[in-house]
Amino acid sequence: MGLMFVGLFLAFGAFVYSNAMNLRRAAPQTAYSLYRDNPGVIAARYNDLALKGKQLRLTEDDQRELRKALVGDPLNRTLVRSLAVWHDVNREPNQALEGMQLSSAVSRRDIITQLWLVEYWLRQSNPDKAYRHIDLSLKLRPEISALLYPRLNTLLGDPGVAAKVELAAKSDIRWVPGFADYLVVQDPAAAYALLTRPSVMAKSATYNSAYRSLAHNLARAGAVDRVTRIARVMVPQEHYDQWDSLGLNRWSTDPKFGSLSWAANPDYASLAPLDDKQLDLQALVPSDQTVELMSRGMLLPEGASYRIEGTIVPIGDMGDTQLQWIMACWRTSGEERYLVEALPSAGSSNRFALNVRVPSQCPYTKLVLQAVGGTSGVPAEFSLRSLALKRAAPRAASEPAASANRS
Repeated sequence: MGLMFVGLFLAFGAFVYSNAMNLRRAAPQTAYSLYRDNPGVIAARYNDLALKGKQLRLTEDDQRELRKALVGDPLNRTLVRSLAVWHDVNREPNQALEGMQLSSAVSRRDIITQLWLVEYWLRQSNPDKAYRHIDLSLKLRPEISALLYPRLNTLLGDPGVAAKVELAAKSDIRWVPGFADYLVVQDPAAAYALLTRPSVMAKSATYNSAYRSLAHNLARAGAVDRVTRIARVMVPQEHYDQWDSLGLNRWSTDPKFGSLSWAANPDYASLAPLDDKQLDLQALVPSDQTVELMSRGMLLPEGASYRIEGTIVPIGDMGDTQLQWIMACWRTSGEERYLVEALPSAGSSNRFALNVRVPSQCPYTKLVLQAVGGTSGVPAEFSLRSLALKRAAPRAASEPAASANRS
């Protein structure tokens, strides 16, 4: 009988403990009302208060409860952190810091502790220690990057932190590419400084999206030398001239260069290999519609004169379908477009050569091939090949830049 009683007692105790553990996760405040002597339940209650933003109202009774619970579970990170918060609220910074550091030592995975330590060391102007906890927090919870990237950005002026971020990039730490993307938008100068560090350049494939966006933003701002440096990082030296040309080739159509590459409008056109070196544009233009077929941004000298050359190869009847080249000036203030020249309707293979002059104060030029569908009701199909841009003699001063008809 005695053994049976002991067995039932132990079984009941296990049931109560299991029920308390399950309930504290699903309904921590309810669990607390039922199992006020369970350290795990007490910890769950204070964690719930922290997540709801109510932990700043802790009282003396809360302090006593936390200390009592710590006697039963001295290595509970939530209890240690909650007591540290009590000291923080009551303006006892030394005890608060000691408690948070102890909580971090017990478990580095407590994100609330790490965030508290980030803010503490930022206030203390200690970039090295702030970075340490930012790095840990981003590794633990990448989804809070929007909160931490701005704080990390403020620390990049410290050489020690900048070196650590560079080392993180070299070591393929997973949060660095996202941080680079953030910098491109929020702090292009800092993005350029990071992405042109040798160890990051060596990992350029990892940062394609950041390089792509940064190159576009710098080009719009007229920082041509910086864009060229980024391009030389991403393009093998022996292929740089191909990338820099207007022609349709593997490098000038590589999507990793973003707006600095030829991109076809997938609804109406595609780029396909013509031979080992060249590609051609294959297009299908619907009737009675004006559509863009492809476009590319280029870094051309302001005021320079060029000839755009190429061959249109009709596939079937082109009818009265018309092709037009548009030149756009891409500035930080927006895009301003000019009609260069319309190509004549082509009934057979037709070589064309058009003159164009880059507008002044336009360091970043966008070229667009546009089609105006014919009236026959039948789509027009053709290919464009052997595209080239050749420097031409300057036009007379009286001639318009890029045919100043704005489209």
